[in-house]
Amino acid sequence: VAAPDEQPALDPDTIDVSTIPGETELVTSNAELPGPCDPTAAAIASSPWDLDALADHAGCLIGIGEFENGAGLYERVLAFDPGHFPAALGLARLRERQGRREDAARLFETAANAALTDGQALSARAAARRLRQDDDS
Repeated sequence: VAAPDEQPALDPDTIDVSTIPGETELVTSNAELPGPCDPTAAAIASSPWDLDALADHAGCLIGIGEFENGAGLYERVLAFDPGHFPAALGLARLRERQGRREDAARLFETAANAALTDGQALSARAAARRLRQDDDS
């Protein structure tokens, strides 16, 4: 018997959560938890034709390991705007990681041609050149 001012030990297997205020809605799977890409998905939901939002979401998906979904979004953006710098650069980096060096080099050149700054263009061209030189070695 527990002392009057002590609480008995609780066995987690016997607790009825329906009797605990505020505990009736338990999270039962990770699908119900907010995900890291929820903000970018929400941006797309509110503006489905925003190519920058699509590219941002693609980058987020790739960041969490959803490579095919991310690549598909980058490709969709490039289908609408072949000179979309973030999409071309993001897809180039993904293709390089996948070992698709010539595809990556071509996409780095696309990114270089669409760059907003000289620094972006130089960096993308250097990446394309590096990939093609490595192939020649």
